[in-house]
Amino acid sequence: MTETVPTESTDASKEGGFRPLGCVVCKMDVHREQAMRGYVAMLVVDKAYRGHGIGSELVKRSIQSMIEGGCEEVVLEAEVSNTGALRLYEGLGFLREKRLHRMHTA
Repeated sequence: MTETVPTESTDASKEGGFRPLGCVVCKMDVHREQAMRGYVAMLVVDKAYRGHGIGSELVKRSIQSMIEGGCEEVVLEAEVSNTGALRLYEGLGFLREKRLHRMHTA
């Protein structure tokens, strides 16, 4: 069983009145009772600020934190139609491993 406790969290809107430009949500977990695996669950960047490296930097910092936390690999999922996200993730070294059908359906 894994316990989830946020170790790094910042609400920029409460720190000097800054407006957040992006957000990344990640988790670390033991995968198949063997190795630690990191997972990028969500990445959002304000549309007005996309293309300026904010998303890349958020993902890079998250990956570094997960590696420091003992993760041996980091995975994520992206919609096949989200070409901007696919370009960003491939630019960071992620590989397309498989295509999931019926992703996130009830």
